[in-house]
Amino acid sequence: MMFDYAEMARKAIDFVWPVLAAGGVAVAVGAAEKAGADVWDWLKRKLRTPAGEAALSEAQRDPSSEIKRQILTLQLQKLLDEDESARKELTDLLPAVVWQSARVEGDGDVVIQVSGSGISIHTEGSPTFKKP
Repeated sequence: MMFDYAEMARKAIDFVWPVLAAGGVAVAVGAAEKAGADVWDWLKRKLRTPAGEAALSEAQRDPSSEIKRQILTLQLQKLLDEDESARKELTDLLPAVVWQSARVEGDGDVVIQVSGSGISIHTEGSPTFKKP
């Protein structure tokens, strides 16, 4: 399966950004915040080139900067392009919901995405969808 590593990097940085904005620590106690802190720690271990370390440092110093966010994303994309084990590690670290996306065109379309098991969804005027 061909995967877009630019998109993978963008989603990972989007996921970890609240932790970064909080100074690199999880500020809440939920599972998503813990996963965000784990990904941030992973980034610090993996982006060990001078450019990667500079991107981490600059992004942490100024998390409100969109340019610094983009630079960090590009450094992660470069790592993912070059390192298959890093791709697998990152995929395993991020919750499944991070990878979900949908493209919908048309009028009156309904998109339902679930992650997990034993989930029932009912929308008005449609059959009940159940994921085993």
